Amino acid sequence: MTDAQFSTVTAMFTFGGLLGSLAGESLTSRKGRRGALSIDAAITAVGAFLITFGPNIPVLALGRVLVGFGAGIGISVGPVFLGELAPPSARGSTGVFFQLAIVIGILTTQTVGLSLARPWFWRFVPFVSATVALVQLILGRLVAESHAWLEGNGRAQEAQRVREKLWKGAESSYSSVRRDPEGELSVALCINSRADVSSPRRCEQQRRRRLRHSTSIRG
Repeated sequence: MTDAQFSTVTAMFTFGGLLGSLAGESLTSRKGRRGALSIDAAITAVGAFLITFGPNIPVLALGRVLVGFGAGIGISVGPVFLGELAPPSARGSTGVFFQLAIVIGILTTQTVGLSLARPWFWRFVPFVSATVALVQLILGRLVAESHAWLEGNGRAQEAQRVREKLWKGAESSYSSVRRDPEGELSVALCINSRADVSSPRRCEQQRRRRLRHSTSIRG
């Protein structure tokens, strides 16, 4: 493989990531947060297996595109899903830990890849990625769907069951979700776009201002 071919195959991950991040919003709206992450896991597994067993450059490039596509979906849907499932008191922390987990994952993968940077041995790295994606695909069915997404799609009873299953005292903790389910989504997105420690409070204030504005318009 020449340097140009190697660079092209490597860059395909970024191209796939761009497509995946653009498709993430549509997937999570139509399939739900859990459904979008299941699709993400399936695409990532297929792409990683193509890289593991790919016999030529086009197959490797396609595998990189698919893995990048899955990463783009995950990085756009994951923070929203965690933010909606987390209790209000821990919502800011989940956003921070999600970003931290990404950095730790990249560091771990690069470290393992460096030790396996030999002919054929490097294929163990995407094989592990494929295995993890398959585990996510299987175990993901056990994860509760986002109560905010259920509420926003007219499935209020299911949303309430999810809240009761996740946290005790859900009736009071998530009263704001019933009034403004998409507001919870905006708070999660806002928190994950900020780096300062006061972001949960500021984002919640922003949501409340938006809710008061929409109420005054309806009135």
